[in-house]
Amino acid sequence: MGIRYRKSVKIAPGVKLNIGKQSVGIGIGGKYGGISYNTKTGTRARVSAPGTGLSYTTKVGNSKRSTTKAKPPQPDNAIRNDSIKVQKPLIAKWWYVLITIMLLIGGFGNIGSNAGAAVFGIGLGAFLVFAGISSYKKYKNNPLKDLDIESFNRYLQIFDESFKIVAETIEPETFFVRYNEALNSAESMSAMTNQPIVHGDTPQNAVQALKDRQTELTNAFLDRYAKDIRMKAFELTRGRKGKLETFMLITSEYDDAMTSDSKAYRDKLYADMLEKIEEEKTFSI
Repeated sequence: MGIRYRKSVKIAPGVKLNIGKQSVGIGIGGKYGGISYNTKTGTRARVSAPGTGLSYTTKVGNSKRSTTKAKPPQPDNAIRNDSIKVQKPLIAKWWYVLITIMLLIGGFGNIGSNAGAAVFGIGLGAFLVFAGISSYKKYKNNPLKDLDIESFNRYLQIFDESFKIVAETIEPETFFVRYNEALNSAESMSAMTNQPIVHGDTPQNAVQALKDRQTELTNAFLDRYAKDIRMKAFELTRGRKGKLETFMLITSEYDDAMTSDSKAYRDKLYADMLEKIEEEKTFSI
């Protein structure tokens, strides 16, 4: 038979410290209700209707032993409610309102019979009212309170994945499709907020940066693509020029997506590759 140990110590009017063999807890309140916290079972709130024998007890939040649904993986840079501090005001939480009312009722109910409990209940209840109003004002002034974080994270993930591919791919179609996806996702984020939550910058700046770097990113892609074509062409003993021509033919399909500087750079790369072939022909003769 297991040995049980429990001791309750009154540390203030309406406040008790409960010590057990495997847990420690604290209870606040009186016969009209209260709130208690235990290291093993979590937080519970209790309210009673005087003279009826009726009472209601509920668990507040999750205990350490509670289980939660597995969430789908998110990108490392995904923003979360806690990271951007988009929290519902305390007065929007039913249990907070219940505890506040319960403490005020308990405090006023003890007037004339238990001055200490009355002062404690009314004082703590008033404090909770003040804290609730303050949290509401903070929430109301939060520019991110209406942000759809799930949608924003989806656009952010598309933006990051697309930008990474834009910086690495050697496939023309992939490059131009992914550049547009990065730009479109940045514009979607821009329509949602102007707060600096895209890697510490605003979505508007992300859009502008993509546009400003269009020529730079396109030229870097053309370098990679030309290098790949050139390597494959010079592995051939015949048909080298035809292989190089595919560079012009395929990239010309995306002329509308390139700046004039990038088109001029593409033409120069092609001319340099043709010149290289002619040099090799002359050398071999």
